[in-house]
Amino acid sequence: MPTVSELLHGSCGACERPLGRGRVSCLYCGWEPDRPDAAYGAVVREGSYHEGAILGRFVLATVLLGPIGVALARTGLEEDALALLGIAAFPLLLGPGVVLVQLLRRSRGAIEVTQEGIRRGGELLRWSDFTRAAVHGGFAGDSTWAIGYGRVMGMIRGPIGTMVKPVQLALAVLFFPFLFIAFVVIPGIGLLTPWGTRVVLDRSRGDRLVLRDLDDPTSFVNACLAKIEGPSSATRGRR
Repeated sequence: MPTVSELLHGSCGACERPLGRGRVSCLYCGWEPDRPDAAYGAVVREGSYHEGAILGRFVLATVLLGPIGVALARTGLEEDALALLGIAAFPLLLGPGVVLVQLLRRSRGAIEVTQEGIRRGGELLRWSDFTRAAVHGGFAGDSTWAIGYGRVMGMIRGPIGTMVKPVQLALAVLFFPFLFIAFVVIPGIGLLTPWGTRVVLDRSRGDRLVLRDLDDPTSFVNACLAKIEGPSSATRGRR
């Protein structure tokens, strides 16, 4: 079994690509250390992809946090209190701020993976223009904390289901701050900063195409690698 250090800094046991810091499974071929002998294949889906995929939870956060932020900002302006204005910025950024950013990303239109290249906004970027594709970052849901949280919830879901309703409600109230941090605060910070989940495609002329918060970044990168490096790159995880 690989050590924690190997998982954080090592390579995939199937396709040998870097796992990336904080990840315990391969984004490209699906390899997991718990099942090292399983046969894996790349997830490839040609077609349309979209930026700004995570939106619904932040619309809800806007409904819940927006009025609080506006009230704090109004009080801060009336009383000339910079501290209140600073506190007001937090709910306004995590709610309306993220929604605005995600809507702007969605407004760029679909990103299509075709036989000729990547079509975006009417422009065709041919595969010969690209040399590499990779997924970077991990604040939006695929990092170690999210994987660990999912496993813990899977273990306790059964016992919680047998409890009486008042106990379930009490546990829901108890866990709400942690759920809010896990599904709103951390992803929101990732979406508003340069370190969130993003696909980076290196171009032969030296610049990069960066796509943020795609609806299926792993599949998109595998589809791109199959075109850039050839079919073998998209099936490197098969044994």
